[in-house]
Amino acid sequence: MKKNIKYIVLVNILFILFFGCGVSNNSENTLNSSLQNIKQLDLQKEIKSIKKSIDRSDIMKIDKFQLRYGKDGSIQQLLLNFICQDNNKYLFYEINYDTIKKQYIIQNREPEKWLGYEMLYDENQLIESYKQLSFDELTLYQNGNSIYDSFTARYFEETNNIPKTSASNVYKVTNSNKEKLINKDETARGLAFAVTGNKVLKFQDRTSIQSSDGSIYVFTF
Repeated sequence: MKKNIKYIVLVNILFILFFGCGVSNNSENTLNSSLQNIKQLDLQKEIKSIKKSIDRSDIMKIDKFQLRYGKDGSIQQLLLNFICQDNNKYLFYEINYDTIKKQYIIQNREPEKWLGYEMLYDENQLIESYKQLSFDELTLYQNGNSIYDSFTARYFEETNNIPKTSASNVYKVTNSNKEKLINKDETARGLAFAVTGNKVLKFQDRTSIQSSDGSIYVFTF
């Protein structure tokens, strides 16, 4: 009986050691911000405010950026993931904008490893790239007669070459000059923004969003 108890205690200790070592510190805080329309969205100002609220002054790497907006530009969703190194650890921030409460919900944790960290683009490259996209480009030149209900612009998590076949329109952007890839074998390498059109699909009591083909802008640095 005593041997069984010792065995159970040993198993419990090993369980705690095995799983407990991988647990990272998690926390959550909020930041008020009244986002309205992508026409007035100052991404640099928003990122600066977020960094101030989490007490970070170093340059952050971008793991995710996703912005969804209506055909008039009204913001429906903003997702942004930061990651940086602090001494020998990583700090990961998952940021979700609540359009109802008009605030960012910021969650952070400390992952032990982050594969591909050095390959990620940083906040300054993201800001500079976004600035070079016009409202017409962000709405696929649909104007007021759009066949889509909304649009999504997202940081395309791809650091390899982007081929022409990735979307109907692939543009290589160098020093604000946009060059459309023509030949099927052409590729572009850099920070990529994918812009897609969305349609709302309703079936019985379910609603879903279906994204269609759009354009990819590849910014070289």
